[in-house]
Amino acid sequence: MPPPKRARTPEEKAAELARLRDQLKAAIGTKRKPGELRAFSCDLGPLSRADGSARYAHEGTVVLAAAYGPIEAMGYEEQVDQAGVEVILRPKKGLPQQIHREHERTIRSVLEQVLILNLHPRCMFTVVMQVIEEDGSVLAVAINAAVMALLDASAPMQAMAVGVKCCYIENHLVLDPVEAEEAEASAAISLIFSNTKKPFPLAASMTTGRISEEALAQCMAAGREATKKMLEFFKVAVRRKIQAATQHIEEENSNQEEAIE
Repeated sequence: MPPPKRARTPEEKAAELARLRDQLKAAIGTKRKPGELRAFSCDLGPLSRADGSARYAHEGTVVLAAAYGPIEAMGYEEQVDQAGVEVILRPKKGLPQQIHREHERTIRSVLEQVLILNLHPRCMFTVVMQVIEEDGSVLAVAINAAVMALLDASAPMQAMAVGVKCCYIENHLVLDPVEAEEAEASAAISLIFSNTKKPFPLAASMTTGRISEEALAQCMAAGREATKKMLEFFKVAVRRKIQAATQHIEEENSNQEEAIE
């Protein structure tokens, strides 16, 4: 049996807090303003054996998602009137913890809202996500990766879902926080919006700490503005994938014509 972990002394806790404050100042002062999103990127189709896949990143946090389905449901997962949804989130290292299970439940509830499940009764859609790098806002990045993987798999969807995280540090709103900012925050909230109509309705949320109604309204407004930007980025990512696929097909046809001649 491993020895019990030693409790940290007040001096060690103070040193850790000072280190986090230094990281926070560096993140805010040199990289971006508190109200700005981190640089994000998306690579569609990095996995060849999945029906659809996406590698989604928010500068420091990277999630790789693979989507499968519709496939035949087995046993208790089978529903006679619609398809089921299974979500698996694997941490960067170690075994999944309680927070990962909560993220899985939240993501599954959102995907059940945006997928058209009654088209495929007795079937399943499965999304497996692996955290590659972790530096804050994991739930938001994971939901974005899952949605893009399903989009890459041509899953029937009635809407898109976009995840954004906000936190408050000394009464200042910080959008898309890094891990050091999350540690300093008095309250944090992960917001997931859908684009079924405008203003974008809230599909799900997860909150830690206490947040006032005024602060929540500010987070909602900032989240909706960020959602607008990210939806435009999603369109660009899909358009880039289609253009690359079209170019590849044209090159293959050209090579076949040259071989015939």
